[in-house]
Amino acid sequence: MIKVNTSVQSLWRLLNLLYFGNLNQTLTDFVLRDLGLYRYHNLVLTPADRGFENRAMLDRHLAYYLLLERLHAGTSRGKTTINLDAAALIELASDFDQLLRQDDRDMRLSRRSYRQLLAIARQLERLDDDTAALSIYSNVPRHPARERIIRILSKAPEKLPQALGVCQRAWLEPYNDDERAFLETCIPRLLKRLQKLHPDAQAAWFVAPEPVIEQGFCLTSEQRQHLGQRGFIETAALQYLGEQQTGQGFHVENALFCAVFGLTFWPVIFAPVSGAFFHPFQSQPDDYGESDFWHKREAYSNRIWQKIYAGTWKQELTALRKNHLGVVNPLVHWSFVEYACESGLWQLALERISNADWVSIFRYLAGDLTSRSRGMPDLIWFPDGGGYQLFEVKGPGDALRQSQVGWLRYLQKMDIDAKVLHTK
Repeated sequence: MIKVNTSVQSLWRLLNLLYFGNLNQTLTDFVLRDLGLYRYHNLVLTPADRGFENRAMLDRHLAYYLLLERLHAGTSRGKTTINLDAAALIELASDFDQLLRQDDRDMRLSRRSYRQLLAIARQLERLDDDTAALSIYSNVPRHPARERIIRILSKAPEKLPQALGVCQRAWLEPYNDDERAFLETCIPRLLKRLQKLHPDAQAAWFVAPEPVIEQGFCLTSEQRQHLGQRGFIETAALQYLGEQQTGQGFHVENALFCAVFGLTFWPVIFAPVSGAFFHPFQSQPDDYGESDFWHKREAYSNRIWQKIYAGTWKQELTALRKNHLGVVNPLVHWSFVEYACESGLWQLALERISNADWVSIFRYLAGDLTSRSRGMPDLIWFPDGGGYQLFEVKGPGDALRQSQVGWLRYLQKMDIDAKVLHTK
């Protein structure tokens, strides 16, 4: 085994961080690109797009990765398990916190550090040190920090009012859809427990959301033998729909709406915004999914929205698809796009789904790119008589995930024909 000089390793580490802005990517990215396995958007980068403004900023990021090594000390390379005791975790949390305080303008470092603080606090919970975990969660303005706080406080009956107070603050200003989805189920249970101790306890600020529309169908004895096979439930549901009405159906899940959105808003996702791109191997901007993502790109997005409202956006979709074919995009799965075009799904979707419905779908997805890029209905059905229907398919004993509930509620609110199809 060849040993590399420590000073050489440190220099290589520094150069790697300077180029990629992280220590997760390596020269392998060059090889994969040159082999044609990955294609990246052709970014025009200038010296002003460098990932680090000065040496102090670079040193803080180097310090972050040293802390990360301490956090995962004693684990196999590439593993993210934590084997430290509570005292070591508390010390590390303090070090991450001090790193954050050195410059609160470095959002990339903040995102990474908050992620590790959440992991540390969660491990402290597993070690039964809820007090230390609460202290960390209370200083992390990211989901699921408040969810974990509520769960910890809810363990003690005397702290239920405090837990409900955290629920109220989170309900009125949720971090994202995932947090709101948790609260939708948590608040009624918490309130029920609290009212047993304090009958007059109320939560006037909470309004329970409407239930989603559901319908069911029965599997045949032959079909039941295939339960558990990947994709079987969706195939059985399409067969059932074909028996109920003539038409054509497809299993699309998250891929269809995300792909159309990702192509339509390609100029926004890859807009030359300051600080978004700093090396040519980025599959998405550095601030993708952050709360100020759209605000930073308002001029670019406004032009796209104008075309969408005018109904002219579809005319450019084919050109966008051909020009960017195979280029990595966080929302576009090219194998699905190829299938959709060959099967006729792509054209049917653009013809049958009204422009008003596309606007509604785009608006909802844009509201939280990270959380809402999942949970979309499994199937789309195009009846011969026109229009389209969306179905979320659930097998026996399979419950809806909150992201799926969110999509179904929104689609039904927008008068889009979407429902749950339960197999029995």
